[in-house]
Amino acid sequence: VIVHTNDYDLSLVLTSSTGLSNMVCKDQNFRLLAHVNELSESYQWSYNRDFNPLISLTDSIGSFKLSSDTTIYVRATGVFCGKTDIDSISLIVVSPSMITSSDTTICKGQSVILIAENDNPNVSLSYNWEPSNLISIGQGTNAVQVKPPQTTTYSVVGTTPEGCNVMGSIIVTVDQVAIDT
Repeated sequence: VIVHTNDYDLSLVLTSSTGLSNMVCKDQNFRLLAHVNELSESYQWSYNRDFNPLISLTDSIGSFKLSSDTTIYVRATGVFCGKTDIDSISLIVVSPSMITSSDTTICKGQSVILIAENDNPNVSLSYNWEPSNLISIGQGTNAVQVKPPQTTTYSVVGTTPEGCNVMGSIIVTVDQVAIDT
C-alpha cells in the first residue's frame, strides 16, 4: 500500500553560464529544472502568474533565452490526487555592451591604438584581445597598442564578473606600399 501525503513541493533550479541563482546572460540559453518531491504528470510554464499565455513547454526542464529581466512561473500537477504547486523565479538579465574603434589603415611599420569601450555603465568588463601575439601593449585592458606586419583582424571579448560575454572586432589594414620622398 502506497500512501501519498499532502506535501507536494515544487522548486526551481537554474542552470546558466553565470553560475548564480538568479542571473542569466542576455540572449544566451539557460535551463530551469522544476523539481518536485513526487511523481508529476504535467508541467506548465509561463511568464505570467495566471499562466496565460502558456509557454509551449510541458517537460520538467525548460530552456529559455531572455533579453530583459523576467519572472518565470511553473505549475506542476502530481500524478496522485491531482495535487498542484506553483513556483517562480525572478531573473536578472546581465547585458554587457561594447563599442570598438572603427576599422583603420596604417602604413607598414606604424602602430595604432585600438579601443573597446564599455557601453553599459551598470556592468563591468574585463578584456581579452586576439591575436594576443600581435598586441604590443595593453593586453587585458580596454585599449591596446598594435603594430601588425600585415592586415590583421583583431577581436576583443569583454567579460562580466558573471561570465557574460560581448564581442567586437577591428580590422587594421597595413598599407605595404613604401613611398619614396
